Amino acid sequence: MSIAVSVDGQQTAAIRSDIGEQVDRILTAGYHNLGSLEGTLEVINVHGAPTITIWERVSGSPVRCHIPRERAWIELVKSLLEKRVRVAGHIRYFANGAPRSVSDVSDIEDATQNLGLPKAAFGSIPDAQVRELGAAKWLNAIRGEA
Repeated sequence: MSIAVSVDGQQTAAIRSDIGEQVDRILTAGYHNLGSLEGTLEVINVHGAPTITIWERVSGSPVRCHIPRERAWIELVKSLLEKRVRVAGHIRYFANGAPRSVSDVSDIEDATQNLGLPKAAFGSIPDAQVRELGAAKWLNAIRGEA
């Protein structure tokens, strides 16, 4: 048995009786892990349980993040609106690996790239200099830091 959906007399979809099973399978599939995600913070919602939404850097998908309801957290996320951020917490992923949500957010920080730092050019493997100076001294030298 199915239900036909029509627009202007044209059938556009059919909803079958097993739709509930398929929705359950999709919504319960996936996995979760502790970790962090980077993305642009574009939405703040303080109605009910406060959440923010970031557009995740790798997938480009919106990811809802549940933040603590503390004034300091609200002020912090307001200061980060429209910036690239790193959010740490309990991440839920869809079965395809795309992030879905972050609960128990433990940290959020500005992850805006420092455009003043030097960029590596193709083939710029600094192996001899790094071995000679050590990685920390080499990085300080190319950054102009003594």
